[in-house]
Amino acid sequence: MFALMMKKPSVLLVLALVFATTANAQGYSTELISHSTLAMVTGDLDNDGDIDVVTGGLRNLVWYVNDGTGTFEKRTLSLDAQEAQCVLLNDLDEDGHMDIIVADMAVNRILYYRNNGDNTFDRLFLFGSTGGASGVAVADMDGDGDKDLVCAAFTANKVYWLRNNGGFAFTQLDIATGLTGVAHVQAHDYDGDGDVDVAAAVQTAGAIRLFRNNGSGTFTNELLANMTTPRRLVQDDIDLDGDMDLLYAGASGMGYFRNTGTTFTQQSVTTYSGIRGVGAGDLNSDGYKDLLVADYGEDMLYWRGYSANGTFNTAGITLDTDLDFASLVMAADLDGDGDQDVVAASSADVRAYINPATTGFEPRPMNRILTDARGVCHGDFDNDGDVDMMAVGLLYVNWYVNDGGGNMEARIVREGPFRLLVSGGVDMKAADLDGDGDMDAVLTERSGNKVSWIENQGGGNFVKRLVANLTNAYSCDVVDYDNDGDLDVVASNLNGGFIYWYQNNGSEVFTQFTVNTTYPQPYEVRSFDHDNDGDMDVLSACFSNLQQVGKLVLHRNMGNGSYQAFEIDQSAPGITSCFWVDMDGDGDKDIVATMGDQDRINWYESSGGAFPAYTERVLAYGVGYATYVVATDLDGDGDVDVVASALDDRSTDWYENDGSEVFTRHLLARNTPNAQFVGAGDINGDGTPEIYASCAETEAVHLYRRTGINYEVVVGPEPQPCHDLFVSEMVHYPGDIARAIEIYNPRSVPVDLTGYALRFYPNGEHTYDATLLSGVIEPGDVRVYVAPNYATNINTYADQITDLWFDGQETIVLVNGDTPIDVIGRVGDFFEEDNYWFNNGVGTFYTVLVRKPTIDHGDPDGTDPFLPDVEWIAYPVNDYSHLGSHTSPCAAVCTPTIALSTSEGPYCAGDVITISATTTNAGTTPSYQWTVNDQPVGGNSASYTINGLTGNALVRCTLAGNATCATATSLQSEPLLIELNTVQAPVASITGNVLSASPVPNATYQWYFNGGVLPGGNTANVTITVPGDYHVVATVAGCASPASNTITYEITTGLLMHDAPGIQLVPNPTDGPLTIRGAANVQMVELWNAAGQKVLEQRGTSLDLSPFAPGLYTVVLRTGTERWQMRVVRQ
Repeated sequence: MFALMMKKPSVLLVLALVFATTANAQGYSTELISHSTLAMVTGDLDNDGDIDVVTGGLRNLVWYVNDGTGTFEKRTLSLDAQEAQCVLLNDLDEDGHMDIIVADMAVNRILYYRNNGDNTFDRLFLFGSTGGASGVAVADMDGDGDKDLVCAAFTANKVYWLRNNGGFAFTQLDIATGLTGVAHVQAHDYDGDGDVDVAAAVQTAGAIRLFRNNGSGTFTNELLANMTTPRRLVQDDIDLDGDMDLLYAGASGMGYFRNTGTTFTQQSVTTYSGIRGVGAGDLNSDGYKDLLVADYGEDMLYWRGYSANGTFNTAGITLDTDLDFASLVMAADLDGDGDQDVVAASSADVRAYINPATTGFEPRPMNRILTDARGVCHGDFDNDGDVDMMAVGLLYVNWYVNDGGGNMEARIVREGPFRLLVSGGVDMKAADLDGDGDMDAVLTERSGNKVSWIENQGGGNFVKRLVANLTNAYSCDVVDYDNDGDLDVVASNLNGGFIYWYQNNGSEVFTQFTVNTTYPQPYEVRSFDHDNDGDMDVLSACFSNLQQVGKLVLHRNMGNGSYQAFEIDQSAPGITSCFWVDMDGDGDKDIVATMGDQDRINWYESSGGAFPAYTERVLAYGVGYATYVVATDLDGDGDVDVVASALDDRSTDWYENDGSEVFTRHLLARNTPNAQFVGAGDINGDGTPEIYASCAETEAVHLYRRTGINYEVVVGPEPQPCHDLFVSEMVHYPGDIARAIEIYNPRSVPVDLTGYALRFYPNGEHTYDATLLSGVIEPGDVRVYVAPNYATNINTYADQITDLWFDGQETIVLVNGDTPIDVIGRVGDFFEEDNYWFNNGVGTFYTVLVRKPTIDHGDPDGTDPFLPDVEWIAYPVNDYSHLGSHTSPCAAVCTPTIALSTSEGPYCAGDVITISATTTNAGTTPSYQWTVNDQPVGGNSASYTINGLTGNALVRCTLAGNATCATATSLQSEPLLIELNTVQAPVASITGNVLSASPVPNATYQWYFNGGVLPGGNTANVTITVPGDYHVVATVAGCASPASNTITYEITTGLLMHDAPGIQLVPNPTDGPLTIRGAANVQMVELWNAAGQKVLEQRGTSLDLSPFAPGLYTVVLRTGTERWQMRVVRQ
C-alpha cells in the first residue's frame, strides 16, 4: 500500500529582520544570446584599432567585440536601459576611451556608460528628461571647449540642449517646443558660421526641421520639408563637397537634403513608404558615397550607387531579402581590409555583411530575437562535440550554435529554405527522439493545440513533425515510458487539466494514453521512476483555479496502464513548476517546487524506500511569484543548488546550498520582466554548469556564465573626525513619491564635488549604479539631492535633481574617486520582500533618517553589520524639516593646511634657494620640522635655505600646530621637488686656428682665453690668432656647464729656433716702432705672423710694424750660426 505522509512546513532559510548575512557569492556574467534591437552605433570601443558594434533595445545594451576580421563576440553590458531608442559612442570625459550615451525613452532619462579602459563600464545617470528621451547628439553647443548634449523629447514635444557646466552637471535649455513627436536629432555646423546647428525629425507632426544657431544662445527654426512620419535622420557628406548633408527615411519615402553651405535642397530618391533605415558609404570603392537602404516593409537590405550628377541608381544591389523589419543600416570597415562593409539591424536581427566575399557580400548573423521567448533547452544539435541550445517562442524557433568555446551564435531554425513555424510555443525539451544519433527537440504549441517534435536531419536542417494534437498543449517531458528502447513523450493540456503520454512505436508514430483527467491546470509535468518499480511515474504542478487550490500531485504508474494520483502537497496555491532531485544527498529523489501565490520555493524531503513519504520544507521565502525551477550542483561543492525565475521580482536567481540545505539567494539579473523557463547545463565544457533562462516580455534568451569573480570588498581608509564629507540625511517615501539624500561638509573649507559620486548597490548585489555629484559645498553646509518623479514638495529643498536608485534595501556608498568614505547599509546583504535594515525601531524603509548630531564622520566600512539606530534618528516619512541644514560637532572645526613655495626655477648647481611654508589654522605657536631627501635639516622656522644646490632636493615640512579648532595637530606638507638643471660639458677641439664646441641641446657658449673671457667668443665656433690656452662653457636655461677640456694654441715658423736670452723688444706691445736691445752679431731680422708666414726681412735693430695688422708676431734674429726668436704684439 502506498503510504503518503504530510508534515507541517519546516523553515530552513532564515533571514534576519535586522540585517542579512553576507554570502561569498560566486559571480555570474549575463549574456543575451537573443534580444531585441532598437538602436545601433559603430566605433572602436576597446581602442584595438577595429570597428565594434553596440546595440540597445528593450532592457539591453550589447557590445559586439570585433576580433579584427569582422567576426564578433557578444558581450552584454547592461539590462537597465528599458527602451534604448538612441545609442552613441563619444569620449565624453575625454580620457581617450569611447563612452556610451543612451537615450532611454520609456523612463525619460539619458544614461552614460563611462568606459574605464579595461573593458568595464560604470553606468551613470546623466540627466532625467521630462518627456520621452528619443534621440541624443553630442556637440560643443556654446563653444566653451566642453561637450554638451542635444536631446529629442518625443512626448514632451521639444528639442533641447544640455549645457555642460563641468563635473557632469548639466543645465537644460530649450531649442524649440511644440514639435509633436520629435524622434531624432543631429548636430553640426551646417552653415559653416562657426557654431553648431541642430536638425530634427519630427515624426508625429511630419517634418524635418533645421535650427540654426545664432551664436547668442538662440536658434532660428527653419522648415526643410513636410513629410509623413520621418523615422530616421542621418548626417553624411553625400556629395563630398565638404559640408554635411542630411539623409532621411519615412512614410513619405527616402532621400537626402543636399547642403550647399547656406541652404538645403531636398533630393528625393523614392516615395515608397516602407523604408525606415538609411545610411551611406563607398561600397564599390569608386570614390563616391553610395546609399544604403533598410526596407522595413519588404524585409530587404540593399544599396544604390551614387553618380557624379547627384543621383542614385534606381536598380539597387540587394544584400538581404530576409531581414525582418529592417530598420537600421550603416557602413564601416569591419574586417580591416580597406573597403566598406555593412552592418544592419532590426527589432529582430543584427547582421554584418562583409565586402567582398567570393560571391558578393557575405552575411554574418550576430543576433536573432525570439518573440515571446518561452521554452529553452540544450544539446549538441550540430554533432560537433560541444553543447548548443534551442528555444521556442510565439512563432519561431531559434537554435544557438556553440563555436566550441561557449560563444553562441543565434540562428533561425529552418525547414528547407523557409523558417520553421510554430503557433504559440511554450515548453521545449531536447532528446534524440528518433534514435539516429543527433539531437532532436520536443515542444508544445498552445495556440496550435499540438505537441510537435523537430527532427534534426543534420547539417543545420530541421523538419517539424507531429506527436499528437492536444488542446492547450503546455508542458512536456521525454523519457522511455514503456522500456522498449525508444523515447516516448508526456504532455499536459493546461485548461482542460489532462495529462497524456504518447507511446513511440519506434518509427515516431505515437499512440496516446491517459495519465490524469482530474487535477486542473497542470503547468508542468516531470517524469521519473519514483518508487523504483521499473516504470515511469509522472509528477505534476497543478495550478489553482476557482474550484480548488493548487496541488503538487504524483501520478504513480501502476504497471497495468493505469495511474494512481497521490497529493504530495494538498495546498500549493499558485504552484507552477516542479523538479525531481536528490536535494539532501541521501540517495533518494526529493522534489523542488515553486509556489507563485505564496512567493516561495518549497522542497519536499523523501523518506526513501519503495513507498516514500514527503516532508514539506521551505527553501526560500519572499520570491516574488516564483515561477519555474530546476536544481543541480552549480558551484561544484558537491551539493544541489537551485535556479528559479520570479515574475514579480522580474528576476532569475540562484540559491546556494551550504551543504545542510540552508540556502542563500543570489540575484543573476534584474530587469527581466516576465521571466520564464530556466535551465542549467555545461555549455562551455569547463565541467561546471551554466544557467540559462527565457524572458517573454523582452523577447530574450539569457545565458549566465560563472565568472569566478571574488568581489572587491567595499572598505575605505580609517576616517578622520570632521575631515571628509558624509551622508547626513536620507528620505525614502516609496512609490517614487520622495527620495532624497543630503550630504554634509564638516570641513572649514569649501569642497568641490567633482570626483564624488553616490553608488547604489541593489539588494544582494555586488555591482552598482552611480550618480555623479556636482557643485560646491561650503564649510559646514549641506547639499540636497532629490530624485525626479517626486509627488510632494520635497523638490523645493533640492540643490540638484538627479536619479537616486535606492528603495530601503539598497546599500548607498558615498565615494571620492574610487575610495568609499561613507557606507549606508552593507554591500551584498539580501532581503526577502518587505524586509530591510531595522533595529530598535529604526529602519531604512518608508522613513526619514537624520544622522545623530554626535556623529563627526562617515562609516567607510562596507563589510560590517549595519544597525540603523546606532548613528541615525528616524522621523516620519513626510517630515522634511531637517533637510537643508545639519548639526554636527564639526561646526567649529577648522582644518590646518601647509603649502611650500620657493622662487621659480630652473635651479643651477651652487644656487642658494629659500623655501617658505605658508600655513592656515596652525595656531599661535606652531613648530616646523624640515627634511631634504627624507633627512632632517634646518631649525624650527617657517622657511629653510639650501646654501649651494648640489643635486635634486625633495623638500617636506611637518607642521605641528596648536589651534584649538584643528582636526589634527600634526600635518605634513605635500613634497616640493627642487630639480637640479644639469648641463653637459661641451668638448672643445681645433682645426687650424678655428676652435669648435660639441653640440649641447638648447645651449649658448662662452670661450675663455688664458682664464679670462675671450672677447667675441660667444658662438660654438671661433677663429683665433693669439697662441694660448682656450676652453669653453655651455649655458642652458641660465645654468652653466662645467668647463670643457683645454686647447693650447701655438704658432710655428717651421724653423728650429731658440729663445734669445738678454735681448729685449721695446716697446712691446707696440703700435708700430720696435727696437731690438742687447742684440750682438745680428746679421738679419725676420718678422713672422700668427699664420706662420714671413712678412718682413731686413738688417738693423729698428723695425716698423705699422704696415701690419694688429696681432701676435714672432721676431727672428739670425747670427752666423744660430737663430733666436721673440714675440711681440702689434696693437
